Amino acid sequence: MPAPLTHSVGDLVSGWRIIEPLGRGAHGTVYRVVGGAGEARLLKEMHHYQPADLAAESLNRFIAECRLVGSLDADFLPRGRGLTVPGPFHIDPRTGSAGEAAADTVTIDARHYLLLDVPAGETLEELARTVPPDNPLRAPSTVVVWLTQIASALDRLHDMGLVHRDVKPENIIISDNGAHATLIDLGLAAPYTEVSGYGTQPVPPASGAGAPPYAPPDPYEQDEPTPRSDVYALGLTARRYFSGIAPTSPAAIERLRRVNLQEVAPELRPHQALLLDRAIEADPSQRPATMLAFADGLRRPQATRSAPSWVSHLEVSPPAIHAGTFRPGQMRDLSVLLHDKRPGRQPEGEAISEDPNLRILPPALRGHDVLLQMVLRVPANQAAGSYTTTLTIRTSHEEHEVPVTFEVSERERGARSGCIGAVLPWLGV
Repeated sequence: MPAPLTHSVGDLVSGWRIIEPLGRGAHGTVYRVVGGAGEARLLKEMHHYQPADLAAESLNRFIAECRLVGSLDADFLPRGRGLTVPGPFHIDPRTGSAGEAAADTVTIDARHYLLLDVPAGETLEELARTVPPDNPLRAPSTVVVWLTQIASALDRLHDMGLVHRDVKPENIIISDNGAHATLIDLGLAAPYTEVSGYGTQPVPPASGAGAPPYAPPDPYEQDEPTPRSDVYALGLTARRYFSGIAPTSPAAIERLRRVNLQEVAPELRPHQALLLDRAIEADPSQRPATMLAFADGLRRPQATRSAPSWVSHLEVSPPAIHAGTFRPGQMRDLSVLLHDKRPGRQPEGEAISEDPNLRILPPALRGHDVLLQMVLRVPANQAAGSYTTTLTIRTSHEEHEVPVTFEVSERERGARSGCIGAVLPWLGV
């Protein structure tokens, strides 16, 4: 089991002075430190593990993280190097601090650190807890920039064949000027063909072991995470910041997943809220396929409609209507059936016609489906020819355009117009 090792403010570690602890995870503790010339850095210390086989495995994992960080040269990812300070150190197991040898102390041969070059700032979790709603750091336009930066960092890891496996607000540093986001803690990053498990520090349910709060909901995906698992975690991270809901319990996690982003962040543009909703779909295939698609969807509305990673929830039948041939002044009933492909869900949204001759009637329910009924009227003075009008169906997630085509025949000599219109009342929404 891991035993946290601790430092006090003012301690010196290989020339770096401890300023304050930043956070403690399952595998290490992170401190803010300052060098002799006043340069600010982060310092992560590996926890001490027992028994010996776990200690060796943990050290190998920590060395791999140091090598990975040392090899990186990418924006929004940390640069750093490993430090080993030789001992012996006599550790008080109750506090994790080093002191004089005693009967109850644990002696270790060395302490292992990772020195990180990261812009000075706060974690996104700290900002989520402390920044007031009217602060510019709460503006959706600012947060979207951070999200695209972190997506860029994750895309670099995914290109290397790695999945981060621990994306969460505590592992994102926002620079003091609010312009730069950095993804830290690569201790769990590993090839996604080989890894198991997502995240650390599970949220316990009423009984038994729980899942980490930013892990995808499917236990199978938790066991075998992929890059789309990082997409999910980044989407949930965004919701935590926008909503203020901390995922500290299973009920809180459920509220976080269901929060309406445009209610808690009204300045968030609809296509951005749509993307963040899709990022946390339970089915990985319905999330953005890549971090580039995630970032592109945040920046450009059209990416939400056209990117191949998007899956439409709404099925419109028929997708196009050919209404046939009309005489001038004739009316005809038309309909489309709307079906939500997600089990047990009913389509919700609006139908729009900008053509005054295509009138939309109140919808009718058909089980979980919606039957959308319309009346198409051809004016009495309509010239013969072929015509197209459009029915637009819009939900909070997507938009469909249903073309309605029809032909108008020549008026018969002596025919009266509007005979159907005399008996069919107009019903509108």
